[in-house]
Amino acid sequence: MNFKNLRFYTVDLTDVIYTLKDDKKIEDALEKAKFTECPKDQLYSVGFVEFFEGYVSKHISSGHNHFFKVGEEEKLIPSSVIKTTLKKAVAAKEAELSRYLKKEEKAALKAAISNRLLSQAFTTYKELIIWVNTDLNIVGVGTTSAKKAEMAIALLRDALTTFPAKILAPMSSPEDVMTNWLKDTSSIPVGFQLGNDATLKSVDEDGETIKAIKADLTSDEIAVHLDGLKQVKEISLVYDDAVNIKLTSDLVIKSFKPTDTYLEKNLPEKTKDEKADEESMLFLQTELLTEICSHLLKIFKCQTE
Repeated sequence: MNFKNLRFYTVDLTDVIYTLKDDKKIEDALEKAKFTECPKDQLYSVGFVEFFEGYVSKHISSGHNHFFKVGEEEKLIPSSVIKTTLKKAVAAKEAELSRYLKKEEKAALKAAISNRLLSQAFTTYKELIIWVNTDLNIVGVGTTSAKKAEMAIALLRDALTTFPAKILAPMSSPEDVMTNWLKDTSSIPVGFQLGNDATLKSVDEDGETIKAIKADLTSDEIAVHLDGLKQVKEISLVYDDAVNIKLTSDLVIKSFKPTDTYLEKNLPEKTKDEKADEESMLFLQTELLTEICSHLLKIFKCQTE
């Protein structure tokens, strides 16, 4: 399983560092919050799953890095289906009783309909990775969604009893910093290069958004938008000719993708051991992420303690 998107948090690991150093303690903790499939009468289930298919362990660790995988199952019942079915059921019941149904009667009907539809619901299953780095005191959750990231953090907090993670709080405005990269390319941090995608948004009331795709971000056209009171909300970057990313104004990394040249040079040749191959890719990605995150924390002056 590869990283693609990551939402970051800082965390005080004082009370959990000893657990993270003990594989058995980690597994025992994760077992308390393990994933189980949705029962027939349940819409949603979430929990920790085996990190690699066919292996018992729900986590892997390497040096300062610890990885967890969360499984999430949800049964989908469109609200429009419930609404239409309920409307017909209410009308039929009121005709039968020759009176209007009370509020609690409608609620009971709705609950009965929802339970009946559960058996016919579509089921979705998704997984995401949590990455904890004890050297940088950061957590990366493999999603762009704040809601899903908070869910994953809460799950880890339940398992470990405490996990005081906080969303990144940059002292430098990401919009101002990234906008300045386009206005003055000499301000781009060492190791980073501009990509060719960006999203600009007006700071005034109209909130106009401009998306530049496969464009020269140093062009006069982009400069005109910047002079017209627009700020960068998302920008594509290349780090060390090794990986392409998109960085958002809330410091979420999107579309993380190592370059083919970097992979050819650094990724071991594939073997017959699928788990070993997946670990190699994961650890290689993590090396790059660690470097990038270390830079971003400094660039945007994020406190990690």
